[in-house]
Amino acid sequence: MLEFKKRELELKVYGDVYKLNFPTVKQTQEYAKKLKGIADEDATSIVAELLDGLGLPSAVVEEMEPEHLSEVINALMPSKKK
Repeated sequence: MLEFKKRELELKVYGDVYKLNFPTVKQTQEYAKKLKGIADEDATSIVAELLDGLGLPSAVVEEMEPEHLSEVINALMPSKKK
């Protein structure tokens, strides 16, 4: 029998702890659609919107270093490219 349980990522951002849900297939697809054909400066707001829906407030995302933000995205949605 296969059994799946919703996973969470516990994330400590500059001293504060947040629990993020992993994105669903639908959330991942919507995120990918929104990112297509947009300017890099607009991508941050799309990332912030996704993460806010997963449990990390947009205000926190906006204050993060870009490299840290990339690590969070990669932890939640690992790239299939190797």
